[in-house]
Amino acid sequence: IRHAYHGEVSFYILAERNEALMEDIVRSSLLDPSTTSVLAGWLDCPEKDRFTLDLALLERTGEEDSKDQGPVFLK
Repeated sequence: IRHAYHGEVSFYILAERNEALMEDIVRSSLLDPSTTSVLAGWLDCPEKDRFTLDLALLERTGEEDSKDQGPVFLK
């Protein structure tokens, strides 16, 4: 909100990292014309004091990809 970044929130729990599924979820979110960007990531916390975190701000470019599956996004 501080930087005017607001909108819907989704949270998924997966047994293991699945890049294809995560990309499908992001692509689905970007199909909404009012969505211009998505903050997406992966958090793995196998132990109390050890974790791995990957975050990315993905933005619509307005171009169509070669698979014709919706808008291309930048990582």
